[in-house]
Amino acid sequence: MPFPRRPLALAATALALPSGAGAQAVAGRVVDAVAGAPLPNAVVVLLDSAASRRVGALTDSTGRFTLAAPAPGTYTVRAERVGSTSATSAALALRAGDTTHVTLTLGAALRLSAVQVTARERCRVRPAEGEIAARLWDEARKALTTTALGESRERPDLRLARFTRVVAPDRKTVRTETWTVATSELQQFRSMDVADLGARGFIEPAMSAAGSDSLVYYAPDAEVLLSDAFLESHCLRAVAPPTGRPGQLGLAIEPVPRRGAKRADVRGTLWIDTASFELRDFEFEYTDPPANVPAGRAGGRVAFGRLPNGAWFVDRWMISMPTEDTVSYVRGGTSSLHAPAVRDEREISTVVGVTEVGGRAIVPGARRDALGATVLAGTLVDSSAGGRPMADGRLIVLSTPYQALVNAAGEFYLEVPRAGDFLVRVDVPRAASLGLAWTQILSLQPGRELRVEAAIPSGPTLRRLHCGASADTTAPLVAGVVRAWHAAKRGDTPALRDIADASIDVEWRLAEWPADWKERRTVRSDARGHYRVCDLPAGADVQLRARRGTAASEPWTGRADAGAVLTQDFMLLPAAALGKR
Repeated sequence: MPFPRRPLALAATALALPSGAGAQAVAGRVVDAVAGAPLPNAVVVLLDSAASRRVGALTDSTGRFTLAAPAPGTYTVRAERVGSTSATSAALALRAGDTTHVTLTLGAALRLSAVQVTARERCRVRPAEGEIAARLWDEARKALTTTALGESRERPDLRLARFTRVVAPDRKTVRTETWTVATSELQQFRSMDVADLGARGFIEPAMSAAGSDSLVYYAPDAEVLLSDAFLESHCLRAVAPPTGRPGQLGLAIEPVPRRGAKRADVRGTLWIDTASFELRDFEFEYTDPPANVPAGRAGGRVAFGRLPNGAWFVDRWMISMPTEDTVSYVRGGTSSLHAPAVRDEREISTVVGVTEVGGRAIVPGARRDALGATVLAGTLVDSSAGGRPMADGRLIVLSTPYQALVNAAGEFYLEVPRAGDFLVRVDVPRAASLGLAWTQILSLQPGRELRVEAAIPSGPTLRRLHCGASADTTAPLVAGVVRAWHAAKRGDTPALRDIADASIDVEWRLAEWPADWKERRTVRSDARGHYRVCDLPAGADVQLRARRGTAASEPWTGRADAGAVLTQDFMLLPAAALGKR
């Protein structure tokens, strides 16, 4: 039988360093050497007498910072910023309860564009100062530290869009791709503790209900890349850029050979812009995977963006995992009068696709690489319910594999790497129950963001639509669809169909009526299976039930308050099945 190996992904969280006020502290500013202007989002760290980092923080919008020392003693303060030289204060003797003030000045760094990388560059653990790899790592480290510290700050405007994509084994054809928007998330990735990664590796079996055949892939986050354990077990080497990366230099990160049992590790390249010193992205792949990992390259990519104030953040990330299945393979032989045919039957494992999971940070005003896709983003609201968000829906770009799920706040986000005119449809269960459909032709152009807004009309509008122009616009309305499973002929797989001309029996009563008083009425579904119940008295207790032939639905009860728009779909069941659900 098929035996899929389902990949799971766990991705990264940021390094958070304490920076609150304490018994003794250092406060100050970081400024530019040319104009003396304050430098926001510079990294400032407190070093003890052994040059070990104790605490760190980012400067605020005025270039100011405060570092609380863990104990009295002698410390220095180092400030650094991407594209600038670093500055270190003189030794500071901090006494209990004292706050010492310093100002640090950062100058412009030497340009990387003059750096020449040769094919003879050696991979070294902690390369010495002056080597090209050391220079590149210094700039990458600044960006990673800024990213890690920045992600510990509260960002109420941050949204994270996540996706799951399934592609063909050749990684060229997208089979399905679904996006969804999470609420505010500071931690875009979550990785294991550095020590656990060293002991267990970057790929391990999933200990969950997903099954013993599942695997968890861990991505290296900023904390991992900056850790001493990772830097001691990986070497660094400068690499020249390929054709598709003009104006960049690479810093290759490779695991060093080690004794003992092999564990899954990562190797990759940090790509840095030679003009701006900006860290573009980190491309990586997994090495020495466990024996049960499907064949094919598993890896990922983390890309970085920058806000107008200079703050760094993880712009987008992706982990790519081959998916394997087991199939039966039968090889037949030839037969003759003297010998029967020989059948060789066996099971083989083959890669049937690649699962890619990832996400993108939605940050207003961010500087990021040009996007080779059209972004569709927006919200869905229900005007018939006081403008509340519509959840549990999806936006679908027809004739493509791309769709977005609508979150609980009614938000959606979708990247579509296509150009041209496409029909876009929004599917929401409540809208479908009301007989509403939202479709629109959109002109997709990579690099553009299109806002898509859709809404269910107000209650009065719906009552006029369903009950006529003269309908009481404050009367309750109940609407829905009648469906049933149907097979065209015996042996066919049943399909869900909308049922026309079904009878919907309606009963209602008001609280002030005698207990045995009820009003009854029957309405019928139209050719699309839709029904509506109009002119109910406000405050009535209502019961509905659908039937057609010998099939019927379970009853539904509700309260029809004034102005309410209620939806209820019905599933017709054979008489023998009623009451057994």
